[in-house]
Amino acid sequence: MRKNFNFGNLFYNNKFVMGFSIILSFVLWCIVSVYISLGNEGDQEKTIADVPIIFDFLENEEKEGELRAFSGKSNENTTATVSIKGNRLIVGRITKNDIQVTATNQSNTITSVGTYNMVLSAKKNSTIKNYSIVSISPNFVKVMVDRYKEQRFDIQSNIAYDADPEYFVGKTKFSPSNVLVSGPDSLVSKIERVVATKKIDYTLTESTSFEAKIILYDKNNEEINSDFLIVSLETVKTTIPILFKKSLSTKVQFKNGPIDMISFISRVKLSLNEVEMAGPKKFLENLKEVNLSPLDACKIDLENNSFDVSVETLQDCRTVNENLSVKVEIDTIGLSEKEVSVKKYNIVNVADDKNIEVKTDHIDVKVVGPEHSVRTATGDDFVIKLDLQGTVINENTSRQIEVPAQIEAPGKKDCWIYGKYTAKIDIK
Repeated sequence: MRKNFNFGNLFYNNKFVMGFSIILSFVLWCIVSVYISLGNEGDQEKTIADVPIIFDFLENEEKEGELRAFSGKSNENTTATVSIKGNRLIVGRITKNDIQVTATNQSNTITSVGTYNMVLSAKKNSTIKNYSIVSISPNFVKVMVDRYKEQRFDIQSNIAYDADPEYFVGKTKFSPSNVLVSGPDSLVSKIERVVATKKIDYTLTESTSFEAKIILYDKNNEEINSDFLIVSLETVKTTIPILFKKSLSTKVQFKNGPIDMISFISRVKLSLNEVEMAGPKKFLENLKEVNLSPLDACKIDLENNSFDVSVETLQDCRTVNENLSVKVEIDTIGLSEKEVSVKKYNIVNVADDKNIEVKTDHIDVKVVGPEHSVRTATGDDFVIKLDLQGTVINENTSRQIEVPAQIEAPGKKDCWIYGKYTAKIDIK
């Protein structure tokens, strides 16, 4: 059977095809336009910043005694800005790593110590080549040619502050305590001192830490501020110790003194009955006295009766006057001395498996004390004490050894013994 031809459908289909063709043509036109626009050479310029400068004159090594070029710390002496031009796709890929900027010693004019201007030049430094270098800024940099030198300086304090008078201000501490300065020899040699500087605008009542600025000075007290010098620190951690102050009574202590210490202490004279201590307020405010280091009575006789004794250290405290000592004097009026022979022994702390035989028959000792007691003193008033606690006795120990001998005075409680003594014992 023969089908009828429909002109309406044909017209509708042709209209659809024509519309689709128009849209497709427009899309293709846009793509081609963008492609042509992107591919249009010479219409893209770009600025590349912070390109490192390389110096082709003198190896930039830190070798003391050899000439080298110093470019300084400022950004204008260490980096450059380069303008480039080319295909947009290519130019967009360029970074500072693709360009090399060099400071050149033109015509070899730099031959000795001095300050010079070196011309900058730029070149491509990667496989990407399809672009051009338009300009470089700056056109030249200033360099200093000199021998390299480095020197370490202790940091001095120039910290301005006020402290509460009830408190003690300790020595300012820096961490680290010194700085390393390096650069041209002619500049480093001008440095006379290195100072940490800061002004604190409040009254200090407790220890405080902060950062202080480092400043260099010459011998004329003029500040040295050169771009060619490298200082290991710009600021330094600074601590000012602030401690509470209080006066404490001094208390004398003795070891190896007489049994009757009351009459002995009455003879003692101190150059300072009070010392000013500095430390934590919570600790010091409840204290009334501070001990002197124990003085050994074995060192005291009629000729040796004056001693400089240090103040005992308290936790987190110190004397306001650094390295303070107190003079201790023993009044020798009415004292006497003589030598007696002591034969009685008292041996303590002997191991259960050891037998001890004393080989020293007697010890002659010097007795010091009130004249009436010394006059009647005999060897029977004293005992030689041998304390073997801590004495190492093993297979390698000789059978006969020498041990310290402490002389006790049970019969003369107001006397003491001058000098140090030992006794020989046999170990079985």
